[in-house]
Amino acid sequence: MSTPPSIETLRKITPIDNSLIKYYPDLDFLDISDNIDKINKKKSKNLSDIETNYHSIGYFQNEKLIRIDQVGAGIPKETYIIWENGKVKEAHDFFLGLRWGEKISNKEQLSSSWFYTYENDLTKKIVWLNYEDRKYYDHGKMTVTYDYEYDSKGLLFIRQTVMGEGKLWKEPQIQISFDREKELFLKTCTISKSPLIAANSKVSDNVIDFKIKNNTRTCNCKKCKMPLSFIATVNLIDKRFNLTNIKITDTPVLHCFNCMETQHYNPDSLNLPVVNKVAFTETVYKFKRETDEEALEKAFLKIGGQPIWIQEDGHPKCSQCSKTMKFIIEIQTDENLVNGFDTLAFGDSGKLYVFACCDNVTTIPQWY
Repeated sequence: MSTPPSIETLRKITPIDNSLIKYYPDLDFLDISDNIDKINKKKSKNLSDIETNYHSIGYFQNEKLIRIDQVGAGIPKETYIIWENGKVKEAHDFFLGLRWGEKISNKEQLSSSWFYTYENDLTKKIVWLNYEDRKYYDHGKMTVTYDYEYDSKGLLFIRQTVMGEGKLWKEPQIQISFDREKELFLKTCTISKSPLIAANSKVSDNVIDFKIKNNTRTCNCKKCKMPLSFIATVNLIDKRFNLTNIKITDTPVLHCFNCMETQHYNPDSLNLPVVNKVAFTETVYKFKRETDEEALEKAFLKIGGQPIWIQEDGHPKCSQCSKTMKFIIEIQTDENLVNGFDTLAFGDSGKLYVFACCDNVTTIPQWY
């Protein structure tokens, strides 16, 4: 990585004369640094249509973004994007000496730099340096590295590594920021890309029915021949749900507490008498969107997103169309819920995973 140029040098080598100027309510290079093409999805506005003093100015030459000015912000900034052979080579972000209207420095301060590496015309690595700052936000230096991995089908992974300086940073923090297979799964194999969990308090999301009904039919376990226990009905009529290939709107959740086997059934063909007339619970749960991994792991009920498997991935195929079934809901053991002789426990601190496709439902228990 080269030494970042001064803001004076960047102003000279990145003249904005004759540039196409666009105005945005908010445009920050940090938001688009890993994919400069995102800039084309940002909608510009007429300056008169921006209701606040804070706005961003984008300068374009030959359809390439070369500079961003943050105007009217609590901490105004200038960002310079350097291109080479049609690709972003590096970018540099500067504070301009003002903090909430107060002048705190007579000299601009380098805030962040981004450096790009390419291989075979593909992005191979991006390094973001967030420099030490004791005037504006008061933090130490942090380095974020994005490593790109490809296969014959294209981009496979983006691995993000975060490392800072100081006593609190004992080791790098590594996570996958892009996973093609996960993105494909969320697009095709779950009813909701954004996971929803049961909320204890009132939330703005609409109520999703998860209520026990006393007239639900059930059937016998194909292995042990004992009647399946009825746990709940999930109402899938909700605009947030991707119901492609699913023909059932009320999904009964059935489970065999006797042999704990995976169950496959067609709700429309269930014609045996009701077995469980006493419900585990009569609660109708409200659901909210959740992104915190710990909250998702501990949630009693989680709709959509990816299953958090306890054991190996057990995603089933539909017996009717042979496609991967859509993930509906994940139910956590709660030994405080009792229905007759059954406790809502799926083995040792286990979970029940529910899938649907066409007219079919599959429930899979897993435990520790």
